[in-house]
Amino acid sequence: MFCTVNGEAKDRRDGIAAGADDYIVKPLDEAALRAKLEKLGRA
Repeated sequence: MFCTVNGEAKDRRDGIAAGADDYIVKPLDEAALRAKLEKLGRA
């Protein structure tokens, strides 16, 4: 999972294309982060 301040659509596409399973933008929303981690089986 990428965790970054770069939140443009191109940044997200590039992150996923680089091999990230998911992408979250800072500042983090705790509930969104938890949901993404649960989706990946990492929470």
